[in-house]
Amino acid sequence: MKAYCLSSGFNATEAQAPSPHVKPTNASLTEGDQPLCATDSLKGLSYTNAMAEGNGTKYVQAGGKSTSAGTHTDTKTISNRFHGCSMRRSNQSKNIDYAISTVAHQVHKLRSLAHNSTCKGTCNDTICQGKGIFVYDLPPKFNKEVLDGCAKIFPWMNFCGHLSNQGLGRLVHELGSNWYATNQFSLEPIFHSRIKNHPCRVLEEEKASLFYIPFYAGLNAMKGNSHNSPVHTKDQLGLELVEWMKTKKSWVKNQGRDHFIAVGTISWDLRRKTNGQGWGTNLLELNEMQNPIKLIIERQPWHSNDVGIPYPTNFHPTSDQDIISLQSKLSESKRKTLISFAGSGRPRMKKNIRRILIEECMRNSSVCTYLDCKLVDCVSPGTVAKLLMESEFCLQPPGDSPTRKSFFDSLVYGCIPVVFDPFTAHFQYSWHLPEDCRRYSVYIDQELVKQGKVDVMNVLSGISTEERRKMRRYIIFELMPRIIYANYDSKLVNFRDAFEISIDNMLRMAA
Repeated sequence: MKAYCLSSGFNATEAQAPSPHVKPTNASLTEGDQPLCATDSLKGLSYTNAMAEGNGTKYVQAGGKSTSAGTHTDTKTISNRFHGCSMRRSNQSKNIDYAISTVAHQVHKLRSLAHNSTCKGTCNDTICQGKGIFVYDLPPKFNKEVLDGCAKIFPWMNFCGHLSNQGLGRLVHELGSNWYATNQFSLEPIFHSRIKNHPCRVLEEEKASLFYIPFYAGLNAMKGNSHNSPVHTKDQLGLELVEWMKTKKSWVKNQGRDHFIAVGTISWDLRRKTNGQGWGTNLLELNEMQNPIKLIIERQPWHSNDVGIPYPTNFHPTSDQDIISLQSKLSESKRKTLISFAGSGRPRMKKNIRRILIEECMRNSSVCTYLDCKLVDCVSPGTVAKLLMESEFCLQPPGDSPTRKSFFDSLVYGCIPVVFDPFTAHFQYSWHLPEDCRRYSVYIDQELVKQGKVDVMNVLSGISTEERRKMRRYIIFELMPRIIYANYDSKLVNFRDAFEISIDNMLRMAA
């Protein structure tokens, strides 16, 4: 079967859709007709026919038509549940349809774990249910020394400020006491600091059902890539980790099937398959790393052991009241701008739609505001925060890969994200986003934009004030608390944040 590049972030030479007639050999792809993953060796994923009902609001198709959301229960049409999120085009081949259906099925399988998983109130006893999490005390070279060498991760900048405060970054005083200059690649130290204080943590391996590997694989890969290091140098630390894990009885017992790792970079950065020069490390391609679950900011579609979890945003509350206060502020904020885009073009990526959107936005300056991140420091959250909090819609085209930290930033500020690639969010974050993407986003097929068949400004202008109000209310009061990472010393009672939801679902999968 010919390779099918499902999104702008895929390498067409590597992203090959599994054939419906050939049994794959990779353990994290499929066996028979069903996806096989490490979770099948744990408790197993529960297949459920129950799907979230639509909320009665309308969504906008690529063609600009509005259609009421409804209820879907037919298990034979799993991929069609993404209707409005990943519209199939009439000229697509059967191979492409099969690829989309396969990925949709994987995402549905993962999402079934999160069904009815919302827990409000003090529920740690219910969550643990006698299951413990063991955090490996890895040699410092796998995490602490990676942080200690933060000044050398990038040769053109000192990255230490972004990794301060246990990964949250420096405090942004102008935004308030819970806002930080958090970098998009800071997940690993944030996750590590939170899990150390998790109520289900146990200090004896024998009492554990889950095992967390606190290797800062993403930060290590970024250092190797930015310095153009030789392949053996980039791969060395990952190979040493595997050898260290092999010495542990807890690893050998189930060959890592009850282990997991949090990764703060995209999957492709750790999936180099060639032995020669190339981008990234080979960590996630090692045979030994096929069984563990990877909680990662951008999953690789053919690997059902990759579970997408949100990028860290700039908001890190310490209490329920911090979240409630932000919800109140967002619900009262005046949305002066209909549409906004904060980003920069990708002139070397000819197929990227950013240039088209920038030009369209600048031509329609009465309804659209463009913040050029080549001229403005978009890494510092102050300017971007003001724009997103005053905007109704925030354009989220793919960048160097399909996903964007800005997608989650827009949700935190109550701005409705406009998505052009289903792999930006809809096929990524099955534990944190609802299946009905029409409740929180607008999807417009990027191919139709490139072909000039869709005017993005007209489509968004046609969405009524009432529809926008319903979507924003859902984002602010239902979705936002689920996609943020609370502070490392937080005491949330009535909310479950992105970290807790991830761990809740890992515990549900544990035997």
